[in-house]
Amino acid sequence: MVARRNADIGQDARMTSRTRVYLEQGTTWTFACAVDWPGWCRRGKGDAAALEALLGYTDRYGAVVGAGFAPGEVEVVGTLAGGTTTDFGAPEVSGPWDGEPLDAAEGARQTGLLTGCWEAFDAVVGTAPGELRKGPRGGGRDRDEIV
Repeated sequence: MVARRNADIGQDARMTSRTRVYLEQGTTWTFACAVDWPGWCRRGKGDAAALEALLGYTDRYGAVVGAGFAPGEVEVVGTLAGGTTTDFGAPEVSGPWDGEPLDAAEGARQTGLLTGCWEAFDAVVGTAPGELRKGPRGGGRDRDEIV
């Protein structure tokens, strides 16, 4: 399924020249998020750790979006002050690049990425048991509750 998306992703300047990344900085966590690759975002304790975590997930992100994924050199395009959600451990704020209009080709590329991600998610759900192991105090949810 993911391989089919490769043609949808295509090759353009976004994938070959640079990877635009912004840093969302909280007091506990910093997130490094790729502007042109939705969902490719990782956290760390500080800027360097967040960037290292992001790059450490290159292969995993590429496995989901397909062989057309060829990030270029990382370029930090901005930093944002995070809030309480950032410190909790989830990205929270938007930057000016998030409001940039997409042309038809980029809209189709990002739609293909999203579709590929949902296909990968569905494939993992299909292999997971319905009843999942509970935590040490009996807490937790089963597969269908999570989905």
